[in-house]
Amino acid sequence: METPDRSTIRLAVKIAGAMESAINCWPDALARDVHHVCDNLTALNQLRAKLHVCSARNLSRAANALRDRLECKVSHLQADLRDCERLLRQPVPDQPKLRQIVEELQQIDSEFDGFRYDYSKRAIVVETEAITLEEVALGPFEIRLQLDRLAEASCDAVVRVIALKPNPAAANSEVTHPHVSNQGLCAGDAVAPIGAALRSGRLCDALLLVRSVLREYSSASPYVALSEWFGIACDDCDVFVHLDDLSTCNHCEHSYCDDCSTGCMICDDTYCWACTCVCDLCGDRYCKPCAATCAHCADTCCSGCVEDDVCSACREELEEQNEPDTQETATKEPATTGSAA
Repeated sequence: METPDRSTIRLAVKIAGAMESAINCWPDALARDVHHVCDNLTALNQLRAKLHVCSARNLSRAANALRDRLECKVSHLQADLRDCERLLRQPVPDQPKLRQIVEELQQIDSEFDGFRYDYSKRAIVVETEAITLEEVALGPFEIRLQLDRLAEASCDAVVRVIALKPNPAAANSEVTHPHVSNQGLCAGDAVAPIGAALRSGRLCDALLLVRSVLREYSSASPYVALSEWFGIACDDCDVFVHLDDLSTCNHCEHSYCDDCSTGCMICDDTYCWACTCVCDLCGDRYCKPCAATCAHCADTCCSGCVEDDVCSACREELEEQNEPDTQETATKEPATTGSAA
């Protein structure tokens, strides 16, 4: 290693102070989680007393009402116990020596062609090159190690990933990388190695592991798959469109683009073309629930063209058949009146 300059040494002193403060927070974090456990135990004890009263007085309804509250408290207790166990299993980080921090800074500077330190947020900041995965250009990313949260020694707490030229997924603007959502990294199998590097003070190794996660794509558990990055495929034409431009058919519940969906002229709901029909009488499209059958001709059409169980075509035909009888009756009535006179 080359001889460090004064600025690097001053920065190493700052980082050492930030890391010492983070290490000193470890007992506070454990005390907080233990306090949550005690609170839940107190609440469970109170519910136990109430449950005992219900049992003694044979109050089955009241006992059933306590069931949901007990289930909620037990669930919270289990979560708090897991947090305590996680902290207890992790060894307390040792305060790294100043020489080690200086060497880590020199290695970071070499691996990433420079870095900067955010004094206000106590974060080491590096940048990656522009990343492209399976022909999807995601742009460069900024990786931040939040040293004030180093006591937690977890990827979720310490690492932040920020897209410098965002090309987010069409379905979710918070997803700027298949494994990055709301600046949080889903590191997969790299979670344990990153945590181990942070706990031992190997800051450069942690940054290199994060960069390797960003450079690779795992189709096992992405926030948004690269195949759906630019939208969601229409279930009819398979064209990828933005989520806001998709409609859900009220009958088959599949998603369709604007060209493959239509509306029912009767109920005004949205359907795909396969779940609608064209009325032979008016020419409008209608959905299956809005279909009606004529009692006279037994043909099916939209309910808007059926009145009193008779379609408009049969109604016109019946009116034409009844029209001569009406005229003949109107002609005979005056003659009958005259004869009577």
